[in-house]
Amino acid sequence: YMACEGRMVLVVEKSKAQQILNIIQEMEEGKEAKIIGSFVMEPENTILLENYFGGRRILAPMEASMLPRIC
Repeated sequence: YMACEGRMVLVVEKSKAQQILNIIQEMEEGKEAKIIGSFVMEPENTILLENYFGGRRILAPMEASMLPRIC
């Protein structure tokens, strides 16, 4: 929920994901880019976080507006 400079999340069609990832990885700044998630139909309106060994938890909605940062 906090801003993280130098990071970006793209939401793209599944059929184009690998092609877009390949283009990003060709750039020095994007060489460590990865596909980190996917959309599924169930459970509706819920974001699940899954760790590297398969455990899942619900990501709760933000309780307030994110404040912009001035650097």
